[in-house]
Amino acid sequence: MTKQLTYDIIAIAVFAILARFAHPPVTLGGIFDAFWPWAVGAVLGWAILTWLFKTSNIWLQGLTVWASAIIFGMIFWALVNSSLPHYSFLIVAITMSALLLFGRRAVAQWMSRKKATA
Repeated sequence: MTKQLTYDIIAIAVFAILARFAHPPVTLGGIFDAFWPWAVGAVLGWAILTWLFKTSNIWLQGLTVWASAIIFGMIFWALVNSSLPHYSFLIVAITMSALLLFGRRAVAQWMSRKKATA
């Protein structure tokens, strides 16, 4: 589980870095501001998995972590910024985080199958 959580945090970090490059200036503080709400959300997703679901299904894990990162990340973002994000921000955040969190699982599954057949 710890390894999977680490990979999810790395995926969220990539998301934050891409977000900062899309909306300069690119600074460490800016990257951190874009990173922490969704990272906390992802960690809460893993806490939910640990305490409630206890599944080894990578796709159910991904769905839980993704939903948690989006829901809690948006709540934290709104609290810090004292406003709700524009709907376009929501669409991009939902799409990019899904691509990164599910994409890394797809690559891992593909590599695992490739290794098993070799």
